[in-house]
Formats: sequence, C-alpha cells, structure tokens
Amino acid sequence: MGQVLSRAPVYFAAAQIRHNPIAAIADSSVRRQIQEAFRSLGYPDQKEVKQSIFVEGDEANVELKQPPQLLFMNTLKTSAVVIQQDRFWLQTTSYLDFEDFKKAFLAGLSVLHNIVKLDYIDSLSMRMLDAIVPGPNESLSQYLPESILGLDAWAESRGWQLLHQGADHVFQTAKHRIVFSCVRRPSQVGFPPNCVPVGMALLARHNQVQCVHAVLDTDAALEKRQEIDLILLGQQLVDVKKDLSQCFRNIVTSYALEQWK
Repeated sequence: MGQVLSRAPVYFAAAQIRHNPIAAIADSSVRRQIQEAFRSLGYPDQKEVKQSIFVEGDEANVELKQPPQLLFMNTLKTSAVVIQQDRFWLQTTSYLDFEDFKKAFLAGLSVLHNIVKLDYIDSLSMRMLDAIVPGPNESLSQYLPESILGLDAWAESRGWQLLHQGADHVFQTAKHRIVFSCVRRPSQVGFPPNCVPVGMALLARHNQVQCVHAVLDTDAALEKRQEIDLILLGQQLVDVKKDLSQCFRNIVTSYALEQWK
C-alpha cells in the first residue's frame, strides 16, 4: 500500500457495498437485532433516519416513504456505519491505517450478513477526501501541479478573489471505475454535496482550517455482481485502495509528500 504518511491530509474515508434489497430492514424486530449487534461492536450512538420522496401529481404532491436508514456511530462520532435498504457503509473522519479500516468494514459487514443473510453484492467502492492545506508562507502550487490548479497563479497576481474552482476526471481501469475531482475552497474544510456525513465530527486539525485550500475527492469502484465472500471482498478492497493511492501519489508533488511524512 506504500509508505504510511504520519500527517496524511485525508479527513474522510468511506467504503461501501451495494447489495440486494433487504425488505427485512423495515421489520422493527430485525432492526433491534441489528442495533444491538452494532452497539456491541462499538457503535452505541444510534438513530433511524426516515426519508420521504415527494412526487408532484395533478392536484397535490404525493409522499412516498422510504425504508428507514440506520446510522450507528462510535462514542467520539468519528466512525459511523450506515445501513440502507440496498447499501452498507463504513465512514470515518479519523482514518489512520488502511488495515484497521478494512478490518472494521469487514467486521460490520459480517454482523449485518449474519442477521439478514445477504444474497449478493453489485459493487464495492472506497472514497477518500484529502484537504491540501498549505502552511504559513506556502502556496498550493507547492503541493499540487498547475494542471490541477488552473488559473490560480494568474488570478492571484491580479488580486482576483477565488469563489470556486474545480477539475473532474473519470477513468476506467481493467477492473475499476475511478472518479477524481479537485475543488478549491476559500476557508473551512467541507464536504461535496453528494457526501455529507450526518452528525460526524472532524478531527481538530481539519476542523480548525481557516484558509484557502484544495480538496481532492477520489472514488474507486468495482462494479461486479458476486456472492458474499468476506475474504475475497477484503482482497478486492485492497485492490480498490491501491488505485486510490496511485491517483493521490501521482497528483500531489514530491514536496507535499515530504511535508506529510
């Protein structure tokens, strides 16, 4: 997996599988089994998130209630399990080591599978958000190449204030689909609109950012229908993470890697 960075800029990591729909999640007795199992696994802060979709009709909007989403967090609110009707997530704002993250993901998936007996999965993916924050007397151009930053230096030389800047890339490897984006932010570390973890707390070093920085958002997915095999899924998650790491290390500069050692 490469050298572990002691001051890595990652502030959010998530792994997900998309599986066959679980009708039993609507059953209150099944939900209680799941809740107790995840409390024992170290996620005592629990809630049900109920969602509805409103469809516009000829005379009035029709409310379509969705199956409840289960959210389980650890005491510090830095790690969370999210269970939807057709998805299982592990999310963390305290990503320190991939092996620990993988073990936690597989442990949670094993708990769910033991209760509801999943039939298959359609995809396995991992997503990471990195906050690239230059230090005092540093610039983002020392951390990221011009091909990512675009017109930054040109605009700054004219005293123009950044409001928004982004770059998107989508790749298909022999196995995985990879989506990469880079967005400049003017102040606080935040989340993309399609990735807003509910109730989770950022680490202090990320929560205290109050300067211009860039967010690298990288997502790699294996799209393949397969039966539940935790050993195989663990190996596949390793492969997915390798592609994420390759993207990250080939985007940031050698100067950046030295600062994060």
